[in-house]
Amino acid sequence: MNKRNVKFAVNLSIEEPPMVQVLRAILVAVLMGMTWVFAIPVVVVQEKEARLAFAWLFTIFASLQV
Repeated sequence: MNKRNVKFAVNLSIEEPPMVQVLRAILVAVLMGMTWVFAIPVVVVQEKEARLAFAWLFTIFASLQV
C-alpha cells in the first residue's frame, strides 16, 4: 500500500460524537432482540399459519443484522 492510499484511509476515519455511537448501539440491541422475539413463537405456537408468519418475520429481521 502506498502513502497516498494510507493517507486517504486515515481521512475517512472521522470520529462520531458519543451520542451517535450510543444511539447506534441501542438500535443494534433492539434489532437483535426483535429477532429473537419472533423466533420464540415459531417453536411455541401450534397453529401452522402463525408459525409460518413468525418464521418469515424471524428470517427478515435476522437478515437485517448482517
